[in-house]
This record gives sequence, structure tokens and C-alpha cells, in this order.
Amino acid sequence: MKLSTIVLLLFLFFAFAFSGTPVMDGIFDGEAVWGSPAYVADGVAGWAGANAKKFYVTDDAHYIYFGAEVSAAQWMSWCFIVNTKTGGGDYDSWMRAIDYAHANLPDYAVRGTFGGYAECNYWDGSAWQGFVGLESTEFADTITVNDVVDGWVEIRIPKDSLGTPDKGDVEFYITGDHNEHGNFDACPDDDNATAWDMSGNHNILRNYRTDILMNTTPAAVEQKELAPQKFTLLGNFPNPFNPSTTIRFTLGQRSAVTLKIYSISGELLYRQQRRFDRAGEQQWHISAAALGKHVASGVLLYSLRSDDLGLQKSGKMILLK
Repeated sequence: MKLSTIVLLLFLFFAFAFSGTPVMDGIFDGEAVWGSPAYVADGVAGWAGANAKKFYVTDDAHYIYFGAEVSAAQWMSWCFIVNTKTGGGDYDSWMRAIDYAHANLPDYAVRGTFGGYAECNYWDGSAWQGFVGLESTEFADTITVNDVVDGWVEIRIPKDSLGTPDKGDVEFYITGDHNEHGNFDACPDDDNATAWDMSGNHNILRNYRTDILMNTTPAAVEQKELAPQKFTLLGNFPNPFNPSTTIRFTLGQRSAVTLKIYSISGELLYRQQRRFDRAGEQQWHISAAALGKHVASGVLLYSLRSDDLGLQKSGKMILLK
């Protein structure tokens, strides 16, 4: 292997390993980005083969990120219940056969279905509200078949949507697609379903991972130090993709931006510079055809450089053929 290729691969490794902010692409970015797991469960599969293995929580100046390592099928649903204040709801916000008996009840239910939907529900003092789907750029997972497979699910929620808490209590669980379904498996470990229909014998969840830090990077600090040169990568969608995908990012000022796309072996497949004449959110549309006829399916690495700011961001995309 040429020295230049080795140097490139080392650069890309460190760019991904220490980027500091999870990319919402359904791929686990590693503990260098997410930190240590907030909780590791017993690893034993629950009902229907579901397994909530471990979950992570991290934050940046604007978002709280939730991620979980799972075994699940696309027809299943997932949920992070979050307690940050007094009060809260004592039943599942989607009316599954699950009730809550935590010492401090959850105020938020950050949840969705594997394969393409998510929302953030909140307790208004008497009922769950917030049944509005989130943008597809705010969550992702790798569970794409109706057989149980190993995978990852992740989502980010603006801090102010969760009351900008300094810390909170969290439990993650997997359930099904019908109201009579109970808790298939939870992390921390909890009361699991013993039948398909739990409507007459609801599962009772009561175990949080408590006191998780959720505001380690206050927004005021970032705004003061970084706002004049803000450059943020929001990821690409769809991901995996075929025949095309769109990379989204923000600029704090107008700037020329250079996009480079590499194969996993370090081969440069695409390079182009464009001028963006306004600040704010930007989009860069990429077709598989632009990468060349012979590019294979698999993970591709890309970098975006704001040439005027001298800042660079890196991400991963998956091409399916």
C-alpha cells in the first residue's frame, strides 16, 4: 500500500473516531464519540427474540443524543423513556400493554419504529402529547428486515424540547406493533412479556439508569466561542441509498465548500467545490452515477471542507446496488 494511501486512511480514521458528535446515519460512531454505555443489560434475549443490549446518551451544545445496541425486527417499536422533573406519565404513550412504576415517572418518551419513523412525546400533566413525526435526519437505524437481526438505533432531540436538563433518568425498551404487545426486552433489565397478548396483564417497568449527564456542553459556551465560524454536518439521507442521497450541513457564513468521497480502501471517487452564498442549512445532492460505474456496494467515506473557514467535517454513507 502506498504511503499516501496509508496517511489518508489514518486521517479518515482519526476524523471519524474523534469527531465528537454522533452522525444520524444509523451506524454506531464508536465510544470515542458516544462515550461509555449508560447501561449494559444482561444480554439475554426477551420476548420474540428482541434484545435491548446497551444504550448510550451524549450531548452537544444543542442536542441530546440517544443510541442503543439491539437485536430486533423491523415490525418492532423502540422507546427511550426519560425523567427530568417531578410528575410524569404512568403508562406507555402509544398505549402498548406497558405501565410505569418508577419512583419518578417519565416526562418524555423518545420513540419510534424500526425502519423509518420517530417522534418525541411529552407528559402535559394529565396525558401524553407530541404525536408528530420527526424529520428523517433526526434518527436512523440498521434494522431493515422482519427477522430479528443485530443492529443499532439512534436519535437526537433538541435540548430545549426536553427542558434543557442538566441530568436525567433513562430506560430503553423494545415492544411490538400492536397495543396488546408488552415489553419485549428492556435496558436496564425489567419485566418482560410472557405472551403475545399482555392486555390483561400489563408489563410493569420500574428500572432507570439514573442521573445521566445531559448538558455537558452548554449552548451559551458554544455560541460565544464558535458561532462566528459555525460549520455543522447534519448527515445524509437516505442512508443506505440508491440511486441518490442528499448531504445536509449548515454554514455560519457564505463559503466555498469542497466535497470529497472515498471508497473504504481510500480511493478518491468524487471531488467538487461549490460556492454557497448564504448562511444557514445547505444541501448537496449526490447520485451513485457520479461516483463512477464501477463503485461497489458498501461503506463510503466523505469529507466536507468549508474552504473560507478552514473547517472540515467527515461522515459515512452506504451505497446499495
